[in-house]
Amino acid sequence: MALAGIGIAWFSLSVYSAAAFAADNPLAANKAGRLVAENLLLADITDSAPRTMAMFNLPVHSNIPVTLKSGSIRLQPDVSKANINIHSQPEDYLYSQNTSPPSFGDKRQVLPEMQLDFRILAEDAPQPAGGVHANRRYHIVPVNRQLQETQHPTWDYILGVGNVVQLSEQSPQLQIALPFALVEKNQNCVHNGALFLDITLGTELSTFYYQISSETCGYFQADFWGKGQVVLQHSEFSTEIPSMADSPVLAETNPKIRPLQHLANHAQEMDFARLQLQHLIPEQALSALGVIYQGEHYATPCMTRAGVYPFCEQLVLPSYSLAKSIFAGLLVMSLEQSYGDILSIPVTQWIAQCRTAANIDKWQGVTVGHLLDMSTGNYQSRQHGVDEGGSDSSGFFSVASHEQKLQYACNQFPRQSTPGTEFVYHTSDTYLLGAVLQAWWQDKSANADADVFRDVLVKRIFAAAQLSELAQKSRRSQGSTEQPFAGYGLFLLPGDFHKLADFIQQQWQNPAATAALLHSDMLSDTLQPHVHNTLATEFANIRYNNSFWAYNLKPILGCEQDNYVPYMMGYGGLALVFLRPDLQFYYVSDGHQYNWRDAAIELNKLADICRINI
Repeated sequence: MALAGIGIAWFSLSVYSAAAFAADNPLAANKAGRLVAENLLLADITDSAPRTMAMFNLPVHSNIPVTLKSGSIRLQPDVSKANINIHSQPEDYLYSQNTSPPSFGDKRQVLPEMQLDFRILAEDAPQPAGGVHANRRYHIVPVNRQLQETQHPTWDYILGVGNVVQLSEQSPQLQIALPFALVEKNQNCVHNGALFLDITLGTELSTFYYQISSETCGYFQADFWGKGQVVLQHSEFSTEIPSMADSPVLAETNPKIRPLQHLANHAQEMDFARLQLQHLIPEQALSALGVIYQGEHYATPCMTRAGVYPFCEQLVLPSYSLAKSIFAGLLVMSLEQSYGDILSIPVTQWIAQCRTAANIDKWQGVTVGHLLDMSTGNYQSRQHGVDEGGSDSSGFFSVASHEQKLQYACNQFPRQSTPGTEFVYHTSDTYLLGAVLQAWWQDKSANADADVFRDVLVKRIFAAAQLSELAQKSRRSQGSTEQPFAGYGLFLLPGDFHKLADFIQQQWQNPAATAALLHSDMLSDTLQPHVHNTLATEFANIRYNNSFWAYNLKPILGCEQDNYVPYMMGYGGLALVFLRPDLQFYYVSDGHQYNWRDAAIELNKLADICRINI
């Protein structure tokens, strides 16, 4: 993530200069390239190879006012100018066939058509000494900054907040740069890129260029670049552009994030290469990495194969199985706090597909609490990853409808042990938990349209945590029943990691500050794990409870006693680790590296982690 660490400055972190990064990052010095010239036209761009990401850095500020206030744009890619360069390893690509729709690969190098309904907001520079009138920076803000589904066979998309410049007061030409992401159909894989729009006002058609040079996707890495047409469908003009200072968008696009290296002010002996897990995670596999310490957020720049990503504060990050903790874990804690006795809700009471003559015996006695702990007693193998990663898992991950997913979840695994005694990892268990709570919530609300994700998780938990607009939509099943995935399928901004960590800690330490939204006993067991309130896994120092993992750092840090720390974990190599009440660590990657122990060793130099009660 290209995070300036100068969030107190007026301008967006996305304009942190190439030279500044080069001073701290040798790779950035090699890849930074040049900033876009004000007279760069898309006609100058050839199709032969991707460009440096620096081309999407528009000038920081301008004294030329933008009078375009709002409008609607349709982006239509030119199939003849669509390019792709695949970097995936063959075995990873082949594996993707098990977890993707049958159409995976068809037309994947071509973008979907994208709809951009927008408004323009202005950001003022602070007035310099002497009272000279400050310049302004103009932002294009999509009305919809969440996942947008399309008819394209492979891709949906997400649009972020960008920048706008007018080339001269006399010129009708605007240049717009904004972030976007492609998201694989029915999946959580994200490919981050940028759009450059060259618009001549007064004409119906203009041109855009797009480029993707990074992703968080363990089985498909590729560069995309090409051109298309901009159809300006509607536009409004005004000399009075609203201020961004009055909009919640400002908090999403300009979070106060400092460079990771600033932690040296607290612990000079820290090995930052080791903290960044550079010996384990190649740079091209790392999307984001950060530390939250004493309320401050520190993070690395986000690098792409074409230089620093210019919109790092808006880098779209998939949750993968972090959602098991965020969605399932926090949702159950919230419902338990508000209504009580949620953990004992039986599966068979609410899911007809789990009470057929053929399967009711194995679901008797299985409750929401067992689904939350993945201890239903139904499994093929206790060995980690055998059930989840087997070829049969395509019967869950690749199907689209709610009915198909329930058929797998209810029928795939035989009863092997007493519910509540053995942990076996199944994403289908978390999906089933979401389905149970959705049915229960609709009955509780006496409303067939009630939605437990929207009504409880988004409106109560995410609102209190002030998560981004992006986080407020989940992947869902397709067809007549749009069931949230629950176990994966959320999307986050880097700043959401900080907000989540702060919210969870505040709920534990000072619930009165935001009202007690999470059940205190459940939260206590989750954040203070030990052998008596967690289930054993196949790994000696790792346990599981309430859809959170727990790792014993005693052997790593030399603690006098067992010191289990709670963490969230996701496919490909994602984690949010709660080391202390004032210290959290996260990373998002796609190199299948789940080992963050060396980061804990380095952060122990910053603050003593042993025997700290979260």
